[in-house]
Amino acid sequence: KQSWALVDVIDSRLVTGDALRGAGTLQQPFGTETTGVADDSGGITVSKSSNGTFTRETTIIDQKVRQDTSAQKIVSDGTNAAYLEFTIPNWQAYVGLTVTIEARVYANTASRVTIAALDGVTTTTSDSNATANKWVTLSKAVTIGAAPTQFLVRCGVTAGSAVTAYIQHIRVIT
Repeated sequence: KQSWALVDVIDSRLVTGDALRGAGTLQQPFGTETTGVADDSGGITVSKSSNGTFTRETTIIDQKVRQDTSAQKIVSDGTNAAYLEFTIPNWQAYVGLTVTIEARVYANTASRVTIAALDGVTTTTSDSNATANKWVTLSKAVTIGAAPTQFLVRCGVTAGSAVTAYIQHIRVIT
């Protein structure tokens, strides 16, 4: 006999139609490792650029639900771009489709954090964060081309002076 119980908590980090299958919530972000880390969300691989520093942040977070206990902190090196990159393994399924990429970001400098989709032929980038020291949503509709060779989602700090950014809730909504 099976019994059921009602719960008062709904984990809203997992969004129906999210191609990243919750990997972009970043509740278990990078520490100091330098190679790509296979996520347990359907084979999605998460890697980071070789520039900048990446740490788990538990103070500056965008706590939408109780389970949001950390963000990914990226500090660029003062010259180069620094980013997280999600590789979607079944990219062929997205040929010709329009998806929306989005992320919640917080940065100490305006106009330096973006989210982008790369299909091996075209790179489509969102507008950058318009304000500093405030959580904002970056979002961009992207049509995957007819002959892509990959599907990557990249979120991070553009090249230039050193910037500290915090990132949460990266999603690819189909």
